[in-house]
Amino acid sequence: MRVAVAGATGCIGSRLVPRLLAAGHVVTALVRDPSAPRAASLVSAPDVRVVEGDLLGPEGVAGCCRGADVGVYLVHSLGTGPGYADRDRRAAAAFARAASASTVDRLVYLGGLGDVDGDSDDVGHLHSRRAVESVLGDDRHDHRLTTVRAGVVVGPDSLSFRLMRQCAARLPVAPVPPAIETPCQPVAVDDVVRCLAAVVDDGAADVVEVGAPRARPYADLLAAVADALGTRFAVRVVPGMPLSAAALGLAAATDVPYRTVAPLVESLSTPAVVSDPRPAAALGVDPTGFETAVDEALAPTGSRVAPRAEQ
Repeated sequence: MRVAVAGATGCIGSRLVPRLLAAGHVVTALVRDPSAPRAASLVSAPDVRVVEGDLLGPEGVAGCCRGADVGVYLVHSLGTGPGYADRDRRAAAAFARAASASTVDRLVYLGGLGDVDGDSDDVGHLHSRRAVESVLGDDRHDHRLTTVRAGVVVGPDSLSFRLMRQCAARLPVAPVPPAIETPCQPVAVDDVVRCLAAVVDDGAADVVEVGAPRARPYADLLAAVADALGTRFAVRVVPGMPLSAAALGLAAATDVPYRTVAPLVESLSTPAVVSDPRPAAALGVDPTGFETAVDEALAPTGSRVAPRAEQ
């Protein structure tokens, strides 16, 4: 198949494109700046057609979708500051229009776990992800949409895992809001890629949810990361602590700016759990346990990691 990928240079896209090529697909990648270092592997790949363009500009989007059978949308504006949710919606609308006007009959979108309403005025990156899902799947378009809703992605270049790793490594005690006890099911980056590739190959249900085998509070996840790092770390729950204060503290303790941290923390109180594991199982995706995913994320590139039982 011919696959158009928006977001091909990110944490997920940079792993998905080689997998799609290995499966025999022809890939077109929409890239904002082909001269950027992270785009080098795409530009040099003989089987990838690189189209320069910006989803918020008039150029490139139509050329990326032209002639494609499937479109894969991996873009988000997290970290771009105030108004990122509006930018997310406008970028998704541009891609959906280009796909609908071309040969694309299926879109695949990477969203997030969480029972949220994308049509509400609530903030947080999960609400923005769900709003993008609604835009891409608007009934006015001719294509079908499959959304892969993933938990917190655990990988060496995952933003969320970077926050967890630095927090557990740098803070012996972290004051946190009660929302730290919210359950979630994080997911190994390779499991997300396997799920997306399977959806591209075979199609799937309208929604495929993927996360670790069981739900755990964020506090437990941080403790497991500290254990893997060999650091001393504990959380101290502060009743009534606002999420905005937690975001300020996390930004101060890590190298991730507040404008990026804040939307992530704003969604901390929303359970991010799998409600129906059957579609992912039907695709042959057997999620990795969190401890093993952490070991893989921390391991040197190319090294093998023995699976560990979840604690």
